[in-house]
Amino acid sequence: MASFGMQATCFDCIMSGNESEWLPLTESNLYVWRCRRGHHQSVSFRNPRFDLLFEVAIHALVDGYPRECISSSAAALERFYEFALRVMLHADGAATSERRIFEEVWPQLRSSSERQLGAFISVWASEFGSAPRTLDEKVVKTRNDVIHKGKLASRSEAESFAQDVLDVIFANYVLLEQRKAQQIEATKDAALDQEMKGLQSSSITRRGTHDYATVFRRLLHSPDETVTRSIERIEKMAETRRLAN
Repeated sequence: MASFGMQATCFDCIMSGNESEWLPLTESNLYVWRCRRGHHQSVSFRNPRFDLLFEVAIHALVDGYPRECISSSAAALERFYEFALRVMLHADGAATSERRIFEEVWPQLRSSSERQLGAFISVWASEFGSAPRTLDEKVVKTRNDVIHKGKLASRSEAESFAQDVLDVIFANYVLLEQRKAQQIEATKDAALDQEMKGLQSSSITRRGTHDYATVFRRLLHSPDETVTRSIERIEKMAETRRLAN
């Protein structure tokens, strides 16, 4: 099994060569934990939700669950729509009243994939003067057949679907980063700041913030990264850990 978790290293023990620990994935990007020597600390990851959901999708496929890979990939794409909307409506990109309206309206859109896509396309076209890249109808049908009709997809179908989703997210993110780099960072920081507000423990000796190395983040630095290569790398890492134990 190559189940996905967040890898964290104790800041106090790192010089002594202690192995890193795997923390179970949670709803929050903020992890408060104690290492094996009892050091109390927190580590927060700046990865947007779509980034982590896509990583979950790839690990699901590695573990032999193609249907879950497709559903998590689809969820990742929808969360990218939300992320992109927040970026485009952040800071100097829109009036405060427009951002407030978005926060009020978005909960009503979250239950409808079509409405989310419609909102994303509309705001994107207004911002960039052209339509964003989206999934082909044939790919959308695969998603609908799996999620709504209970289709049991094959591994090859899931891998192809995940690659299509990754291509769409990456193409749009690259353009978004070219035009809205500061807003992207500000949007990620705002989400993390919201979670950090509840962290009040005085016993925490160290606090760290990282961008977790996911498939998507690797693609940003290496255009040759693909779903297939990611799967191969994850399988090799899982085998290495298995042999070490």
